[in-house]
Formats: sequence, structure tokens, C-alpha cells
Amino acid sequence: MASTNKIYLGDNLFNNIALGDKYAISKWEDTAKQLDIDYLIVAGGGSSGADNAGGGGAGGFISGSSYTVVEDTVYPIVIGDGGSDASGDNSTFLGFTSIGGGKGGSNGSAPFSGGSGGGGGFFGNNNGASGTAGQGFAGGNGTSLANGGGGGGASQVGNTSTGTGGSGKQWLDTNYYAGGGGAGATSSNTGGAGGIGGGGTGGNTNNNPRGTAGTPNTGGGGGGSFSSNDGGSGIVILRYLSATQQSLSGDTIFQDGGYWYHKFTTVGSTNFQLI
Repeated sequence: MASTNKIYLGDNLFNNIALGDKYAISKWEDTAKQLDIDYLIVAGGGSSGADNAGGGGAGGFISGSSYTVVEDTVYPIVIGDGGSDASGDNSTFLGFTSIGGGKGGSNGSAPFSGGSGGGGGFFGNNNGASGTAGQGFAGGNGTSLANGGGGGGASQVGNTSTGTGGSGKQWLDTNYYAGGGGAGATSSNTGGAGGIGGGGTGGNTNNNPRGTAGTPNTGGGGGGSFSSNDGGSGIVILRYLSATQQSLSGDTIFQDGGYWYHKFTTVGSTNFQLI
């Protein structure tokens, strides 16, 4: 990835070499800089349901390694927001689309499918919704008059008996992402714990305690209670092995263990490009 001085004659790239008092002109190949990256794409998590609520499903989790990017190419990125009384928004990068997490079920309302599925409510329409193959798992079923089903996570189905959210997955930065939201419970029961990876904690039908939202930039699902709680926004991260920084793109850029990490955390559209 070393740089060189370039000389053009018209549209042709040449190398001007001095040979004594004469000059030889030789054309060289203009080879574009290339860089292999590892990447993570997480969509926004789904909100919980409201009133006898299931937990929100986690945003879809997509990762890969050794993807080659080249200079003079702009790579669009979209960071999906967490759902607010709704399923989460998609995140995209490198032509891949991570699906937003499904909203959890409520009293009389079925949960939604997504990257990971929302958990069923504990009174009516209480079956958990499906996840997306390769991105996440289904939500748990609600149990009548006890608790809703936990939202699905990136590595685990939401729990039915306890309402715990499904666990997320660990990425190369050692952090976990895309945990399902814990389900709400009746006033005499404890809400489900959020799945590791940003899943919100479930409350109960009295909102005492009220459930919590999914953690921002994890894609965690919202925790269920009497009121709906938002899902966490998504994130895109890429890393590469290099002695020097190769891009200015990203909300957070740092080096660790010889790798450069570029984290994109602002909801909406942005780009990645080599220097």
C-alpha cells in the first residue's frame, strides 16, 4: 500500500527515468490500493409490545472476514434506528442488508418477524415470531397469565418459561451485539432479563418496575412492560490489520492489537472510503 509519485502524459501514466544525460520513458501499471477488512452489520432492535408484552427481537447480525475494498470507491453505509412501538430499521453495508428486529407482541396483538423475532404476549396471540435465517432467532412464546416470551437474539431463541431475551453474539472486538429484549410479566412476577448484547430488561404490568429500552448501537430489543420500550439502534464496524490508518471514515476510530477499527454509530446514511 506504499504510495508513489505519478506522471501523466495525456491519459497515459509514465515513469520518467534519467539515464545519464538522456531520458527513457517507460509506462507502468497504475495498481489501485486494496485492503482486506473484517466487518459487522447490526440492524436496529425491535421495541417491546405494550400491555402483557413480549420482548422486542434483536436486529439482524451479519459478519464476515477478508472482504477486499479498493481505493477511489465509495462504500455506502446505513445505520438502522431502533423501533419505537415498532420493529427496528435495517442496516446496510457492502451490499448486505441486516434486517431490523421484530416488535414484541401485546395483549391481542401478535409479535412481528425480523432479524430476530419479537416475543409473544402473555394473553392472546402469544406465539413468538420468526427470525431471519443466518441473522437471528425466533421470539419465545408467552405463557398465559405469567409472562410474555423473550425477544429472539442473534444466537438464541427467546425464552418462554422465564421471558429472558435470547443471547446475542460476540464479535472480533470482544463485545456482544443483538441481544433480545426481556418480556413483561404480571404484577406478581418479575420481568425477563435482557439477552447479553444490549437487550432491555422486562418490567411488569404495573410498570413497577418499567422495562428498559435496548442499548443504543447494539441492536438490542426493547424490554416488555405495560408500556412499550424502544429497541436499540444498530451499528456497523470494520477492522483491518495495518501499521497505519487507511481511512478517515467512521464515528470512532482507534487501533488495538495491530488492527484499526472504524465504528459507525450515527443513525442514517454515511460512507466508507480509503484515504
